[in-house]
Amino acid sequence: MRGRVGVTPSPALLLYVTGGAAWTGIDYSAQDIFGPTGCPNCALTSFNQTKSGYVIGGGGEFAPWANNWLLRVEYLYYHFSGPNSTVGIISGPTLPVTFGWGDLSIQELRVGAAYKF
Repeated sequence: MRGRVGVTPSPALLLYVTGGAAWTGIDYSAQDIFGPTGCPNCALTSFNQTKSGYVIGGGGEFAPWANNWLLRVEYLYYHFSGPNSTVGIISGPTLPVTFGWGDLSIQELRVGAAYKF
């Protein structure tokens, strides 16, 4: 969900900045093995989560001809914070193990053409 604010330096050109809220669904899984014996001396976690974050960017729309065609280009940067998950070891002492994932950043460039009827 984004809004945009722009200027028209010429009648055929719109330059704008955009920003707003963003959501994404992410699947996470991790395994930590303690020692050379492998599982069952390990900790496992797996879950999916809907993350909220933000999106910012900018772009332009250009109408090069005196008809209904538009050319556009847009850059977007998305940011979502990473989660943590604390679980116990499968066998042995019940020691907590915390897995942490870094923030997720996505950069996107969109190029397109449109015709207005």
